[in-house]
Amino acid sequence: MPRPERPLESDGGVVCEFAAALRRLRQEAGTPPYRQLATHAHYSASTLAAAAAGKQLPTLPVTRAFAAACGSDPDTWEQHWHDARARADVAAASPEPPAPTGDDGVGTAQFPPTVPTRTIRHAVLLAVAACLAVLAVLNTAAFGQRVPATTEPDPRSAQRTATHIRADLRVSSTDGRRAAVIEGEGVIRLWDTQDIAAPRRAAAVTTEFPPSALHLADDGATLIATPPYRPLSKPAEHERRWNIADLDHPREISTGSPTVSI
Repeated sequence: MPRPERPLESDGGVVCEFAAALRRLRQEAGTPPYRQLATHAHYSASTLAAAAAGKQLPTLPVTRAFAAACGSDPDTWEQHWHDARARADVAAASPEPPAPTGDDGVGTAQFPPTVPTRTIRHAVLLAVAACLAVLAVLNTAAFGQRVPATTEPDPRSAQRTATHIRADLRVSSTDGRRAAVIEGEGVIRLWDTQDIAAPRRAAAVTTEFPPSALHLADDGATLIATPPYRPLSKPAEHERRWNIADLDHPREISTGSPTVSI
């Protein structure tokens, strides 16, 4: 008989709320063992268990796989994941303590049916944009993309990327019209950031490796993904390149064939 899951922390906030929602989804599916879910999700049982442990927000691919294995719609849970990610980002940047939770210590938000929508006030997002913009610049510099000391960065571009797009690795064009973000293992999400108030999620491209760096060419229409290791001889041959002039229909330059949109 499998061991019962540990209770979620009483002050876990958005992360624990999302984990509680995944636990309810599993219960509605008949509480199958994680080993059984793993055969359908193609992720290990420990990875699926960690997604519902409430320690950290699971990645988007793991969330979609968890939902599909439980018989739920992955696209619906992708929206839930983005909502939770946005709330967690704002909570992390806010100096105020989290609001009181319910008696069960998990929180009052429900996933689903009453899922929080992306109605975060624009004024709050702009208030935290400056801090997140600094993080974006530092992260870009860490991967070898130096910011010229004599060039003033476009503040609107920084706000677009830092306010609405956050991930472990990101890159934005100098004109602020496009951005690319590592969204999961081997998944690069494209963004249309022309509108500062409402950046639009576009298509995604996939790689067989988790890139160690992203680059956008000077024209802003060529995306380059660098593998975690490159041979000393002809390193460029091991990079992946896409023409992203059309963000909804990116094309890999090496083959000219359309990439998979997610």
